[in-house]
Amino acid sequence: MAQMEMTAVPAFSSSASQAKLTGVFRDLRQEIDPEQIHDPFQLGAVLKHLGLEPEDIESEFVNRGLKLDSRVPAHKTQPITDERKHIWDGLRQSRLKEVFRLMESMKPDEQRRLLRHEGVGVRAVQADDLPPIDALDGMADFDVIMKRAHARARADQQRKATKLATDFLTEKARMDEADAKLADLERRLAEYAREKRAEIKARKAAADKKTEMRKAGADKAANERAKYEDKVEETLMNKLNGARTKRAAYYSKDGMASRSKLRTESVRGLLIRPSQSKRRCWPGSKRSGNVSKNVLKGDARK
Repeated sequence: MAQMEMTAVPAFSSSASQAKLTGVFRDLRQEIDPEQIHDPFQLGAVLKHLGLEPEDIESEFVNRGLKLDSRVPAHKTQPITDERKHIWDGLRQSRLKEVFRLMESMKPDEQRRLLRHEGVGVRAVQADDLPPIDALDGMADFDVIMKRAHARARADQQRKATKLATDFLTEKARMDEADAKLADLERRLAEYAREKRAEIKARKAAADKKTEMRKAGADKAANERAKYEDKVEETLMNKLNGARTKRAAYYSKDGMASRSKLRTESVRGLLIRPSQSKRRCWPGSKRSGNVSKNVLKGDARK
């Protein structure tokens, strides 16, 4: 359908075409000319402008192409027919809107040029399509207007050339300045990178020195701690060995025998000292005997 619109170039030179155009205009006048101010020739010019035939906008246009192939299933015939009819009707309505718009806006000169075209194909503008130059209004001032236009064109060209050269020189200066700034930036970045590398190297050396000092201090502290632990361990072992020796001597048979002998001699010594027992009792006391026994028991405990 689009191809038909692009390639169809109508001609209304024959009487049959004129009759067809008149009949279509009469049938569609309520749609395209409701105010009844146009004529069939205007419709013909509009159709030539759009590349359409009168048959492309008539009411029977919708029924074209509705015949389906015999291989289409029967239950799909009606939906496909309705869809095609809807599409063709939409195309016709869009064409009618465009025809109505052009009939309202087309100028008489354009209508005259379109109606002069006969035949098929593209027609170039002929000499008799244009009015003679002498018949045009304002030709007396045409030379003056053209001189002014040429002067304005030359002035615009000069202005554009000047602007082009100025813009080129300005852009070149700007690019040179940008290159200089970029070179200076690269130099400063390289210098900054060198300074940062030197600073990082110095910091690393200081950090390594501090690490070595901390390691030496840690090693010294570890050695001192080991010596201290060895000394403490030696002292504890000496004390433990001495305690073991003393305990072995204390609980040996000879030690226990000597201690038992000493205790026995002490008790005997207390028993053979009556003077001490008398001094600890009061004369005439009833408890003198008990006191003496208690004293003896206390001395025995000692």
